Amino acid sequence: MKSDEKSPFTITARTRPFEVVAVGTMSAGKSTLLNALIGQELLHVANLATTACVTRIEHQSGLNFVGLRYGDNDALLEQELNLKPEIVSAWNAAPDTHTIELRGPFNMLSQSATGLVLYDTPGPNNSQNAGHRQAMRRALRTIPFHALCYVMNAQHPGTDDDLATLELLREEVQDKPEHKIWFILNKADSLDPEKGESIAKSVNNAAEYLGKAGFSDPIVIPTIAHAALYAKKAMHGQHLTRTQRYALQHASEFLQERSEELMHAALMPAALREYWGAQLKSSPDDSYQHLLAASGITVAEALLCNN
Repeated sequence: MKSDEKSPFTITARTRPFEVVAVGTMSAGKSTLLNALIGQELLHVANLATTACVTRIEHQSGLNFVGLRYGDNDALLEQELNLKPEIVSAWNAAPDTHTIELRGPFNMLSQSATGLVLYDTPGPNNSQNAGHRQAMRRALRTIPFHALCYVMNAQHPGTDDDLATLELLREEVQDKPEHKIWFILNKADSLDPEKGESIAKSVNNAAEYLGKAGFSDPIVIPTIAHAALYAKKAMHGQHLTRTQRYALQHASEFLQERSEELMHAALMPAALREYWGAQLKSSPDDSYQHLLAASGITVAEALLCNN
C-alpha cells in the first residue's frame, strides 16, 4: 500500500503471526518507538548505541512480561518470569547474549495486538562495534518478517549513516517485493520553527531522500514516540521521572497547538489519514488519548495491526 492510495482502511482480527523488524541508524529512536507501542519501558534507551543484539517481542495475554536470554546455537542462558527493564538492559550488554525474547501484553489503546511480533535490531552505524551491522544483516536474512519499519530522526533525515543502512536494506529485500516497508520519522517535536524547521518540510525531505535511495512512493509517518510512551505510562499509573514528566508536559503543549500537524504532514494512504482524523475527533483535546493520536502512535499501531 503506497501513500495516497484510495483503498479502504479496515480493522480486522488477525489469525496468524505478523512479524515486523524495526531498523534504523544508531539512536534514531527504534527502542523508544517499540516501548511506546507495547506501552512499557522495557527496552533500554539512551543517547548512544544501546541495542547490541536482536530482541524479539511478542504480544501474549497475561499480567507481566516474561523474558528469555539465548546464547550461541539458541542455548537458553536465563529465564525471567517477572521481567524488569534493568534485566533486559543487563542481558543486552552481556557479551554472550545472542538474542533476547520477550513475551507479554502489548498496551495498544486502539488496536488488538493479537499475533503481532516486533523485533528491535542494533543500529548498524555503531563504529565501536562492527558486529552490530552483521547482526542486522543476519536478522534480515533469518527472521521470517512480513514488514520492515525503518526509523529516522526527524532532525536529521537522510544522513550518510542512513544512506549506508538503506543500501544494506535494499540489498537484502530487493528480491522480496511482497515485504512491506514503512518509514517512521521520529522525534518530530525536536524541530524548531524559529529556525525554519517544520514537520511537513522534514517529511518531504525524507521522502525525496528515500526516493533517491531507491524507495519510491514511501509511506512516511512522523511520530513523537517518547511522548506517547509517557502518556501510556501516566494513564496506567506507572511512575514517571521528573525528566519524563517535563517531557510529557512539553509534548502536550506542543501537540495542543498543532494537534493535526503530524497527520497533515504524513505521506500515507488517504484511508489511513481519515482513520487518524477520526481518532483525533473522538478524543477530548486535553486527554492522553488525544495526545496519543496526535503523536502518531495510534496510526502506527493501526498500520502494524491491520496488514
